[in-house]
Amino acid sequence: MLRDLRHPTPRAVIPFFLFPDLVMNTFLRRGFATFVLLMGAMGLAHAQRAVVPLMDFKDIPVSAATAKALTAEQVRQAFQVSAAATKWDVTPLADGTLQLSTLRNGKHAVVLAVTLSADKYSAVYVRSADMKFTESLNTRPPSGPMGWQAVPAGEDGAKKQAERFANLPESKFAVRRDNAFIHPFYETWVHELLGGVRRQLALQ
Repeated sequence: MLRDLRHPTPRAVIPFFLFPDLVMNTFLRRGFATFVLLMGAMGLAHAQRAVVPLMDFKDIPVSAATAKALTAEQVRQAFQVSAAATKWDVTPLADGTLQLSTLRNGKHAVVLAVTLSADKYSAVYVRSADMKFTESLNTRPPSGPMGWQAVPAGEDGAKKQAERFANLPESKFAVRRDNAFIHPFYETWVHELLGGVRRQLALQ
């Protein structure tokens, strides 16, 4: 059977620290260079499990996107258009707020609560699945033998994350939630959503 190269089979990450004989045999049989590459792969796999402080985005003024006076309905439409473009589903709630949810790769899920008016809007974390959300550092996830650690010790990770998004207007309204940490992709996806909202408001 021919293999579909467009959809390669994902490779499992091997927890090398559980197999010391594999590490030693690699060093003896294939030399120092291969050993260094193996250790680097182990470090990369660990870094990918790093968490960063969770950010909510509160009271972003509509005036940051446009000088025009808009209605709450126009702000709502901006969210709907941006959500469709950035892989978020929108559910209007009875109290006038929006629930936004996204599912990535069939397993990584995030839910936001969005409040809005003619003057401002907020996007706040509600819950997630398989996003390494935790309320304490240096803990193990609900499943799997390998835990994660904040990068490094939390504060450096927060600084690097802030530097990454520093040029985006929405960063001014990011509020760090106390004792809450999550996978870095969370903030990336929220910034994509809010950036689309800003551009849609500017087009109104």
